Order: sequence, then C-alpha cells, then structure tokens
Amino acid sequence: MTLYLVSFSGRLERHAEAARSELRKWGATRLWDDMWVVEMDAKPEACLPGFVETEAAIAIPIEGGDMFFSIGRAAGMAAQLTYTEKIAPRIPATDPARAPLADIHYCNGGEDVFRRAVDHYLTTRRHSVWATDLCRLMSRHGSDKGVGWHTYTPFYQALFLDRRETLSALFEVGLGTNNEDTPSNMGAHGSPGASLRAWRDYFPAASVYGADVDRRVLFAEDRIRTFFVDQCDAGTFDDLWAELPGVEFDFFLDDGLHTFDAARLTLAQSIGRVKSGGYYIVEDVARGDVAAYLAMIAERGLPGMSIDISHPANVYDNCLVVAAIP
Repeated sequence: MTLYLVSFSGRLERHAEAARSELRKWGATRLWDDMWVVEMDAKPEACLPGFVETEAAIAIPIEGGDMFFSIGRAAGMAAQLTYTEKIAPRIPATDPARAPLADIHYCNGGEDVFRRAVDHYLTTRRHSVWATDLCRLMSRHGSDKGVGWHTYTPFYQALFLDRRETLSALFEVGLGTNNEDTPSNMGAHGSPGASLRAWRDYFPAASVYGADVDRRVLFAEDRIRTFFVDQCDAGTFDDLWAELPGVEFDFFLDDGLHTFDAARLTLAQSIGRVKSGGYYIVEDVARGDVAAYLAMIAERGLPGMSIDISHPANVYDNCLVVAAIP
C-alpha cells in the first residue's frame, strides 16, 4: 500500500464529484479544498472516475513506490500553487540543495549579456519556491507558463527586472487555441489569449500583440490586438507586418507551432521587428532540440542562451532559447 497525496480541479463538477465519492470509498482524508490523502494499491488515475477529465493536478506517493505526478493545463491556480510552493520542495529530485535548477548554455557572448538575469533567477529560486507576481497572473488567466507544466515565469520576472513599468510593446505568436483540429493546440480546456492578458496586466504601459493560425481564437481587448499568421507561410508575415507599420517590440515570443522549420521561418520574418536591447524568445523547445535552436541563434551572430528548467514531471520541453538584440 502507498500513501498518496491527491489533488484535482473541480472545474468539471460531474467528474470531480465522482472522484470525491471514490476517494471517500477508499477511506481518504480530505485536507482542504480538493486536496486528499489516501492509501491505495493502485495509482489514483487507475481507479478514480474522471481523474483526467477533472484536470488532475497532483498525485504523489508520500512513502514508498514510484512517484506519479500529473498536472492538467486547467488544474486551477490554487492546485498549481499548492504543488509549486508546498509539494515540490518536499520531493528530493527538486530540492535545490540536491539538484541543479536548470541546464544553461550560451552563444556569442551570451554569458555577459544574460548574467544579471540568470544570477537573479538562480539566487531567487534557491532561496524561495513561492510563486512570483507573473506566475500568479499567468495562472489566473489560464496560461501554462507559470507554475504548471511549464515554469518560465520566475525566469521571465528576472529577465524583465526593472522593465515592468517601461516596457512598451510585445508580440507573441501562438494564442493557445482550444480547437483540437488545429496543430499544437492547448486541448479543449485551454484558454486562448491567456498569456496575452497576463502580459497586459504585468506590463501596465505595454501594447500587447499576438497572432495565431486559428482565426477562430483571434480577439481584441483593451491594449490587446491579435492577427492571423501561418508560421509555415512567409507571405502571411508580410501581410501581418503590413498591418503594423513601424511598430517595434521590446520582446518577441514564439509559442506557436513548435517545429524547427516553423521557428526558423518565424525568426527570419520577425527578428527585425525587435528593438535594440530587446529579446527574441522561443518557448517549449524539446529537450533534444535545444542545441539546434541555440545554433539557429548563433548563426545570426546574436548573443543567446538556452535554459532547460528542472521539473519533476515535464522532462520534455520546459526549455527556452533566448536571443538578445544588440
């Protein structure tokens, strides 16, 4: 028997209630909200009805057995914060004193350019696991950049240190479509435009721009404008930039199709729109592809870095590649 800590979101109430009933049948103890402790032979996802549908957040053996961890994109801020701040520090593999926080590489003098941000990030994370302001904003709006499957926001907060009030414009490719007929979608429970809204709230003076291949998720709100673009079609970038004549960005973020060819084309078509002193960032780079993406930056003679952030579950693509624009 293994003692499991189980947590899930109640967003889909029918499934959540079925999971609660099953937990009670197993003699589980409810700690708070939908955080439970239960002793079982089987892993929770094998016997709790609708465990995946409830967007399971946490399931960790407290003693014995192999660790199981699942976190859904729509798990909810409370569940994700519980994991980040209360559970992860108890897992030996994520103990900062016993494991590296990230695997970092540089090109073209990136060590000097990014030293301040990297030092601030590593020092902060070694001394505190608490979510940053940007973590909370991303999670509140439904983005996975913060404290869920990806954990970029502590690094972003370090990267944009002292620029929160002055940053004036940014662009992100990939709104996070929830239409499952679109490649690289966020799933049915995704929140299109979530990160754009978080960026807007975090940078109070910034105009926020975004683009996606799925026209159905395009929208306009206060300080947010979105456009169509196909990262595999250079002509659509020509059309996009024609709609924004003269606009330059403090940073450009590629969170779109997540293929190397699409990333290369997007870089070629967009790098000229980033201001001197700004950043070009590629998210969700597969761990095995990091070197190729960093080489893509190096080929352009730009100072760059890659950061593969340690994560107890996401050992696949919790990686960023960043270029600085001289």
